[in-house]
Amino acid sequence: KPLEKTVLKWWAQLWVWGMAPFPPAQSGTVWSHFVGERMNTSPALAGEIVVGTTLNGTVFGLNTSDGTERWRFSIDDEEPAPTSPIVVNDVAYVGTKSGRIHALSTATGERLWAFTADGAIAGNPAFANGLLYFVTVNGTVYALE
Repeated sequence: KPLEKTVLKWWAQLWVWGMAPFPPAQSGTVWSHFVGERMNTSPALAGEIVVGTTLNGTVFGLNTSDGTERWRFSIDDEEPAPTSPIVVNDVAYVGTKSGRIHALSTATGERLWAFTADGAIAGNPAFANGLLYFVTVNGTVYALE
């Protein structure tokens, strides 16, 4: 255990270089799931489902208990680069660099609707009092029912 972090750090570097298999989990890890794409956003929780996004526009739902994939949805926008998802009432909301907000069912990953704004979505959407709020890089604030 004293050298565990050092060994795993080097193993991970060898994996990045293609010289070793995917590294094992650090002690204390309950589960991990390799999505296969780069991510830079925070996940959201929807009951027993973890919702996440990748840079390529993949939105996925994983079981919180064991990390198995429940569903996967590919955003078909020209420039996906999604925001961190937010979840309200079993609906995941994700904004994109193409200027669209997508609403997905957290149970199935199916797109419920999409809204096109005047520019790339900046930051993460927010939800309060029955309205979805978000801003664009062009300086417009939106409130949707």
